[in-house]
Order: sequence, then C-alpha cells, then structure tokens
Amino acid sequence: MANQLFLLGPLPDANASLPITNVVLSTLTSDGTGRYPPNMQRPDERAVPDLLSQVFNMNGHGSRLFGFGHNVNFIGTLPQGYAAFNNTTPAGHTMVELWGHPHGYAFTFVRDFSVHVVSITAWSDADRSGGRERPEYFEEMQKVDDPRGLGKSEVS
Repeated sequence: MANQLFLLGPLPDANASLPITNVVLSTLTSDGTGRYPPNMQRPDERAVPDLLSQVFNMNGHGSRLFGFGHNVNFIGTLPQGYAAFNNTTPAGHTMVELWGHPHGYAFTFVRDFSVHVVSITAWSDADRSGGRERPEYFEEMQKVDDPRGLGKSEVS
C-alpha cells in the first residue's frame, strides 16, 4: 500500500454541467527541472491527473482560464520534469508531494500545484498561438503561485 496515492474519498464535481476540455499534462510547456530529493519513494501516479482535474475544476480554474465555462480533464503523466513522491512525516503519515519546480520546493497540496498548472497551461496556450498575450487570469494567478508559500517543502 505504500506505493499508492491515498485519497480521502471522491471530491464532488462542482461544475458537472459544464463542457469538458481534455488537456494532456505531458504536452504543456513545462518549467519542471527533473530535480528531486534522494531516497523518496515514488507512488503510483495514475490517480494524480484525476485528482488534479477535480481540484482544478472545484476552484474554477478551467472556467476562468479558458474563458467560456469549461471544466478541464487532465490526462496522461505529469508535465515534463515533475514527479510525485511519498514523504512520511515524523508522525508516520504518508503524504504525496509534487517535485520539480525550478525553485527546488515541493508542492505538498494538489490545490497549490493546481494554481501552478494554471501558469504553465497559460504559457502553453500562448506558445501555441504564436506568443499572444497571456490571459488576464494568468497575471492574477501568478501573484498566488509562490513556491515559497505555506504547504510546500524544500529540498535540503
């Protein structure tokens, strides 16, 4: 069981009636570094895209980012340079952390990583459209996407 992601149960689908846009995570323009801490165990990452989709949509990122009321369904593997690892706390709890950010910090909550995914999705969209300006929502979210904030671990 140590190699599995543990979820507290299904998250409610907050926007079930909205159209769905599939996004292949591994095709996003990624800032992932591929730098991870040594000696951490890799969980089965297959549940990460589903959990990320649920958190992303519950926070309204899909609707705001695409501007026309869409939910997002992330599929595939994490963006290049990012990986999930299990971390056991001193109290014995296993947490999943997402590593690979250029600042060397881990996202310890999928909620925090979802904010960063807004940034890399916006950059990917701009790259595909010839460098047009990033959406206004992207600028707003960049202020929140601070890898030094609460809920993130640092590579020692």
